[in-house]
Amino acid sequence: DSITELESEVSQLNTIKDSLEEEIKHHRKIIEDQNQSKVQLLQSLREQKEEMDEFKYQHEQMNVTHAQLLLEKDEEIKNLHKTIEQIKTQLHEERQDVQTENSDIFQETKVQSLNIENGSEKHDLSKAETEKLVKGIKERELEIKLLNEKNISLTKQIDQLSKDEVGKLTQIIQQKDLEIQALHARMSSAAYTQDVVYLQQQLQAYAMEREQVLAVLSEKTRENSHLKTEYHKMIDIVAAKEAALIKLQDENKKLSTRFESSGQDMFRETIQNLSRIIREKDIEIDALSQKCQTLLTVLQTSTTGSEVGGVNSNQFEELLQERDKLKQQVKKMEEWKQQVMTTVQNMQRESAQLQEELHQLQAQVVLDSDSSSKLQVDYTGLIQSYEQNETKLKNFGQELAQVQHSIGQLCNTKDLLLGKLDIISPQLYSGPLLTSQSAESLRTSKSDALSESSKQEIEELRKSLREKDETIRTLQENNHRLSDSIAATSELGRKEHEQTDSEIKQLKEKQDILQKSLKEKDLLIKAKSDQLLSLNENFTNKVNENELLRQAVTNLKERTLILEMDI
Repeated sequence: DSITELESEVSQLNTIKDSLEEEIKHHRKIIEDQNQSKVQLLQSLREQKEEMDEFKYQHEQMNVTHAQLLLEKDEEIKNLHKTIEQIKTQLHEERQDVQTENSDIFQETKVQSLNIENGSEKHDLSKAETEKLVKGIKERELEIKLLNEKNISLTKQIDQLSKDEVGKLTQIIQQKDLEIQALHARMSSAAYTQDVVYLQQQLQAYAMEREQVLAVLSEKTRENSHLKTEYHKMIDIVAAKEAALIKLQDENKKLSTRFESSGQDMFRETIQNLSRIIREKDIEIDALSQKCQTLLTVLQTSTTGSEVGGVNSNQFEELLQERDKLKQQVKKMEEWKQQVMTTVQNMQRESAQLQEELHQLQAQVVLDSDSSSKLQVDYTGLIQSYEQNETKLKNFGQELAQVQHSIGQLCNTKDLLLGKLDIISPQLYSGPLLTSQSAESLRTSKSDALSESSKQEIEELRKSLREKDETIRTLQENNHRLSDSIAATSELGRKEHEQTDSEIKQLKEKQDILQKSLKEKDLLIKAKSDQLLSLNENFTNKVNENELLRQAVTNLKERTLILEMDI
């Protein structure tokens, strides 16, 4: 019964072992899948970084090309202004040339007419000369007509060209005059000076905020690099811990397989040998007891026959001595049998203890697997938090780019305003004589429109400044929020890192304890195997003694038969 119970327990342990091996394989698959996902995430992160670098490079190139285009447009505008001035000078020169030619032609005709009149008065000239003069006059008249037609056509073309250009130039001059008047009004008003001072103060504040934002950005980049280094360190530590766990699991499997294969086989063989030897001994004891009873009956019958000689008495004494020896041997065998039974019981108790220890080790293995799964969950949480931090950093970078763009726009507006002021100030000193008539004519007609337009522009500027102030405040608030959130995430990452380190240390301590216990169990198994070997040797010795006893019994049987034949 005990053997069957042990076999059933061994089969249960085998089934538990198979289930544990399946669970370990499943956990290995999960770990491999997680490692693959981790590698994929790292690849995606690298690709995103490369894309960000490419976008930054493209953005820089776009800025450079934009600046080049602006320079080219400015050069084109300057060239157009030069061409307009050249066209104006050419038009003035052509008009002067046309006027001089007309005056020369009229003078020639007048001279000729005077000469004709003088010739008519003179009666000495011949008719041929008069005809030649008439022909020359007619040719001159034709030439004059052609020149007049050409002059008319040129004046028409010049008028058309000059009308378009002059219209454009007049519009431009009117716009410039309006701007000059508006700037005069602004310069004369105290609100303009206040606005200029306010704008300068805001630009200084924007410059300070820009420096602060750049400092914050540099700090955030440093924190990001530090977090990346810590992340890589965590990955290396987790990989090392996973490799150590895999090694320990393999060692545990090897030790469990060795223990189960060697211990169970040896235990079964010893139990079978003990049971077989006990049965043989029981059979031999029964046979010896029967033989002793037959000998006693023979002795009793032999004592009744008193006619037997001295030789038979001696033989009976020898038989009695042999009987005593056999009784002693039987007692020794019974004692040995009891010792064997006690050893078997002790082995059963020890096997029960070993089974309990195996159950404890299995429970510890389950706990280790649970802790490893928790660590994996924590690792995934860290990866997600890292991704969230990266997204936040990207958003922060975009917001910073927007802030820089807005600051650049404000700087451009400042430069434009300062440039206009620089352009207007010398014009106010040098060009009042040139533009006094047009300015006075326009001031009288459009003073109301200028005041309204200047007021509208001032209101629009104030609105834009307020909107920019609000945007800057919102950006500052977002920057503070982002800095607080990044600090909180860094603190959470550090806390989680410390927790994982403590859990890993605890797992190491547990693994060291398990290794020590496994070594102790190995030593116990070796000691028990040595005891089993010594017991097997004792069994072989006892088997040899039993064979000798069998031979002695056969000799006694032969003697008893001889005595019975003699009787």
